[in-house]
Amino acid sequence: MAIKLLNIPMGQDAVYTGYTDQVPTWLKPYLAAALRSGMTAGLPSAETGIFGAEETITGAEAAVMLQNAMDLAITTVVSDAQTDVPAWAINAVTAMADNGIEISAGDSLTRGQVAMLLYQISTKTDSAPGLQMYQ
Repeated sequence: MAIKLLNIPMGQDAVYTGYTDQVPTWLKPYLAAALRSGMTAGLPSAETGIFGAEETITGAEAAVMLQNAMDLAITTVVSDAQTDVPAWAINAVTAMADNGIEISAGDSLTRGQVAMLLYQISTKTDSAPGLQMYQ
């Protein structure tokens, strides 16, 4: 959903996802676009090679992917003292908060939370520096 919302180009014939586990056919072009754009960089799944299409997404994972795509400004001093945020997601969660997008890093996101998150980022797409190359 974020790939479409952020207007990140995808190839309908793309099949390489970068992951070793089984990815549903309908998802492959979206996941390939996320990989190609750098959206999935820095996620623990990128290091394990397992995407886990049937797993829930956490707020930390969503924040990292959105920050990778949007490259939002961080105005707050980032602190490693945020114990509820994994170290690999601190910058991204901080960037989201600094831009008015609240994400609970440790929680698995519900459909309602994802819908709200997508709405919130839709209001930032015109000004997000990381998306300018797609506009």
